[in-house]
Amino acid sequence: MLSLLLFLPLLSALSSVPCQTPEACIGGDPSSLHLIQPLDSSSQHLMLAVTGSGAGEAFSIRYLERDEEGNVEWIMGPDSYLKPTWSSSYLKNGNLAFWAPEFVPSEEEPESSGKMYYSISGGGINPSVDSISEFCIGLAYGTVHSLQNITWSDAGSPVICVSSEQANVGAPHAIDPSVVKSGERLYLTFGSWSDYGDGENQGARGGGVWMNELDPLTGMLKESVLEECGDDFPNCFNDEHFISAANHRGYNADEGYVDGNSIEASYIYHHETSGEYFMFVNWFYCCRGVDSTYQIMVGKSDKVEGPYYDKNGVSLVDTVADTQ
Repeated sequence: MLSLLLFLPLLSALSSVPCQTPEACIGGDPSSLHLIQPLDSSSQHLMLAVTGSGAGEAFSIRYLERDEEGNVEWIMGPDSYLKPTWSSSYLKNGNLAFWAPEFVPSEEEPESSGKMYYSISGGGINPSVDSISEFCIGLAYGTVHSLQNITWSDAGSPVICVSSEQANVGAPHAIDPSVVKSGERLYLTFGSWSDYGDGENQGARGGGVWMNELDPLTGMLKESVLEECGDDFPNCFNDEHFISAANHRGYNADEGYVDGNSIEASYIYHHETSGEYFMFVNWFYCCRGVDSTYQIMVGKSDKVEGPYYDKNGVSLVDTVADTQ
């Protein structure tokens, strides 16, 4: 999920009322923009998903409109109050938080449906309940009936979770999902900050961005991965079978980060003409107003599974944080 909005013109104007103020359409962690065609319309529209306001919605929808004078503006779409039935089984408590949605439209014509991946947590790390997951990536299937009427049904189980026990010994957080297609194959990248470099866990050197292949039909992990995971599902992360894609190790800060891995929010773009893949990631801190230190970085690869290299030929897996 790349924390960057791209403003593009629509193929046709929407029939909705635009946001009355810029603040009304604010939404963090935007997904990629995709063309969709509601079932009740013959026109296509640009749609993306954003993190909800924190009032209980799982995610919110935004559209882009181009008016008669060529001006581009945001349009409010519907909020989703999806609450997956599996959350009580795999998350610590009922105080659920959703963020960083990723919408993947179907390839059926017209594009009136798709998959929505999202991050969900039920509380912070609690070593006393190591078997209960800290973060999960969920999946919902949606149908766009009209611009203001989208129905969502949850997949019935998470795509993957990471427990406190796993995170404490180096696993990445199961958040910030991003999905890219390569030919007939579908890949998930995910992962975020790690600060498990201090105290009894010093040297765990976890976190980072990781990748794994998905089943292109269901959008879940491939059957071979699920079989290997077995009774440990959904805590299926395994550093021998998941692909390490990017790191930013060595971050130290007054807040207590020691040898932190300050990276998150991956996004892979496939340039169809050149055939190359570009992985975007965010370094350092977001969400602190003028004190934010977010930087969007990029690496390039000839293969979707990497390795990805920056302009100096350094692999994103081997990147070290400059904290001077």
